[in-house]
Amino acid sequence: MRKLFILFISITAIISCNQPKDYVTFSGKINNTTDSILLLSSRTNSKKINIKKDGTFKDTIKVDKADFFSLQLDGKRGFVYLKNGFDLDLTADSENFMDGFVYEGRGSSSNNYLISQYKFSRSIGNPQELFALDNEAFNKKVSSIRKGLDSIKSVYKDVDTTLLNNMESQNKQMFDYLEKNYETQHEKAKAM
Repeated sequence: MRKLFILFISITAIISCNQPKDYVTFSGKINNTTDSILLLSSRTNSKKINIKKDGTFKDTIKVDKADFFSLQLDGKRGFVYLKNGFDLDLTADSENFMDGFVYEGRGSSSNNYLISQYKFSRSIGNPQELFALDNEAFNKKVSSIRKGLDSIKSVYKDVDTTLLNNMESQNKQMFDYLEKNYETQHEKAKAM
C-alpha cells in the first residue's frame, strides 16, 4: 500500500510539472530606482508590483492572452511581453532603463528579441532621412535594415510564435510604407 501511495504521489508530481501555468511569474532587480512600485499595464490588465528597498521584486500575474505590457518606473517607460507560463527575471538599471534590460528564464528569448528589435529600430533614425537619400542609397539602406532585422531573428531561436508573427507583420508594414512612399516623400525630404 505504501509503495502504491508513493507511486501515486510521483505520478501526480510528474503530471503537475507538465501542466502549463495559468499565470506569469515576474521577478527581478532594478538598480538605482527611487520608486517602490513597478506598474505593469496592457490594454486589458494592470498590476502594481512592490519593489523592495534593494531593488528586487517578485509577483505573479494572470494574462488573458499573450500581450505587450508597459512597464512604468521612475517616470520612465519600458515594455515586456507576457504569456501565461513565462517565468521571467529582469535585470535593469533605472538610469539606463530600456537599454539595460536583460531577461532570463522562461520567456526570456521572446523578451530579449523584443529588446534587440527596439534597440535596432532606434538606430534606423528618422524615416525622413531615409526618404532624402537618392534611390540607390535608399534601396541599399532598406536592404541593410531588412538584413539587420533578420539577423536579430536568427539569434533568438525560442521566440513565441504570436510575438514573432506580430513583429514580422509590423516590420512588413514599415517596409511597405517606406517603399510605397519613397517617390512622394523623396522631394519633400530633400527640401527639408
